[in-house]
Amino acid sequence: MSMSSRAEFLPEKLLCLLPCKHTCFGGFALVFKVNKADAATLDAGDVYSAVKLYGLTVVAKEIYDQGNCVFAVAVAKRGTLDIQRLRGVRSCHNGARWTSGWNIPLGFLLARNDLSWDEAQPLSQVISEYFNASCIPGVGVAAPQLCALCQGQKSFVRDKNHFCETSSNEPFYDSEGAFRCLKNGVADVAFLDHLTIMRATGNLKKSDSF
Repeated sequence: MSMSSRAEFLPEKLLCLLPCKHTCFGGFALVFKVNKADAATLDAGDVYSAVKLYGLTVVAKEIYDQGNCVFAVAVAKRGTLDIQRLRGVRSCHNGARWTSGWNIPLGFLLARNDLSWDEAQPLSQVISEYFNASCIPGVGVAAPQLCALCQGQKSFVRDKNHFCETSSNEPFYDSEGAFRCLKNGVADVAFLDHLTIMRATGNLKKSDSF
């Protein structure tokens, strides 16, 4: 881990909180607003919003053995679809607003004009019309189709409702979960980081082809 000079002011003992349920970054924003947190760990996709909207400062970053870069990849089972034509397929993403599962793939689709987005329209609505069904943990309740493939427990009791949330209680959360979603045949394509694919390669059966 690389540390900023500001990191020297962190206390030796930290009390850890998990403030988020369905919209993880929104949960962090709330605890900072009411002064109940001093630091947070965020995906790179949320760091921009944290700095821009809430005046937070980056004090540390992860450095991986394979280098500083994490690549966004789209994975599908061999021969099942044309990766250049994704409209109407089922998709799993590692998380809403995550760099590898949201920002880069959706930016790619927008750049190719595969997605037509009027900025007055919620992006989540445009995505729900593009894919047949999805699991994008943390996307919220505004676009139910983007949580349609998720498999977390549903409950009217807030603390027991884990459906489409950004935690391990949602089986298809994070890159491992998105890959699990694809491997189990729930989705046709998964958007995740390349490190997950590298870790998973050694555990695949010969019958698996991605």
